[in-house]
Amino acid sequence: MYKVLVIDDEKPIRDSLKGVLEDEGYQVYTAEDGISGVKLVREVIPDVVLLDIWMPGKDGVEALKEIKDELPQIPVIMMSGHGTIETAVKTTKIGSYDFIEKPISLDRLTLLIENAIKYQKLLYENRYLKEQLKKDFIIIAESPKMKKLLDELNSIINTNLTIVFLGEEGTGKEFLAKMVHNASKREGNFVEINCFNQWHLKPNNLMEKIYLAKNGTLYIKDFKNLTQEAQEIILNHIDDLRLILSCTDFHVNPKNTPIKILHNVSNIILNIPPLRERKEDIKPLLIHFVEYFSENYNKRLNFSRQSLETLEKYSWPGNIKELKNFVEQMYMTSKTNTILQKDLPEYILMNGKLSIILDQLFHHNLLKEAKRTFEREFIKYKLIETSGNIKKTSEIIGVSERYLSKMIKMFSLDKYVK
Repeated sequence: MYKVLVIDDEKPIRDSLKGVLEDEGYQVYTAEDGISGVKLVREVIPDVVLLDIWMPGKDGVEALKEIKDELPQIPVIMMSGHGTIETAVKTTKIGSYDFIEKPISLDRLTLLIENAIKYQKLLYENRYLKEQLKKDFIIIAESPKMKKLLDELNSIINTNLTIVFLGEEGTGKEFLAKMVHNASKREGNFVEINCFNQWHLKPNNLMEKIYLAKNGTLYIKDFKNLTQEAQEIILNHIDDLRLILSCTDFHVNPKNTPIKILHNVSNIILNIPPLRERKEDIKPLLIHFVEYFSENYNKRLNFSRQSLETLEKYSWPGNIKELKNFVEQMYMTSKTNTILQKDLPEYILMNGKLSIILDQLFHHNLLKEAKRTFEREFIKYKLIETSGNIKKTSEIIGVSERYLSKMIKMFSLDKYVK
């Protein structure tokens, strides 16, 4: 139950507001002057304060200053029977949430209180998010490509340039967008719009997102699906926020696409490399996720040298997201604290073996040597796949059993035959 404190020197008003707000489901406290009101604020920590401006002794303006000095997060709605624009502006500068004139419209007041509580919750959530971002924002950049990307980002963080992130799914586009927002120390919120969800692009919903992102960052995922109407709305409010766009079309240069928004704002396009192109980051990322999950699972996994080598050879098609999911999977399924090569999932082991084979292939200078290496590994793989059944293997690869037996003997693959 939300708590509302009414501070007013007129008893009929206090009693009337108390009755109405209790009927609305609020827990209501009252105080008859500024001194007792400020004291009660400290005691009950209300969710909203209704504060009369004109009171004997300590008036509402003085009380507002004290409340905001001690508990700035509490929204205060000022009330007055003979307020002026000058007074309203003055209290707003001190930190009041809003101003309402007497006689009070109860419908407007209840709406103001609802909005003040929503606003307060948003502030709490944003503050919590910023703390989490500070805690979780560990950028792994051992590879030359990531170091170059971060250098480019650092040079534009405090500018108003629109940033366009291009990269495969799971490369960390949203993570980097939040990092930019957090590092730029903008006062407003980080607000996300997913263009895959067309509901976000309806004018009313879009305007709400833009309002929430004022003085902050508006992050638009899959921006190529922005409607022309949505682009116009965003462009009309571009001076009120920082815009960051992203999409997964890694090889598409938006400069050549009919995206109006990119031709009307100053922007920089940054390509985020997939994990297979930043192999130097795989091991430190793995260690980071091991530390991350060790708190949740109350243990710490270790990876053997051979398992690390295999993981570094794996292509990680799902990029960082796949690596993170893999580490958590190991925490959930592993019965020991040390992950050996044999404990790795089969799809990773096979990918690692294929990487070794490719290394061998390209190590040869002569085509006939590369061909022999491929044939040997191909036949070996198919024999393993059929559990050493020569007849079945010959049918799969399209050769006679006699020819296959001859190749098995030549490549010394007898141990793979059933």
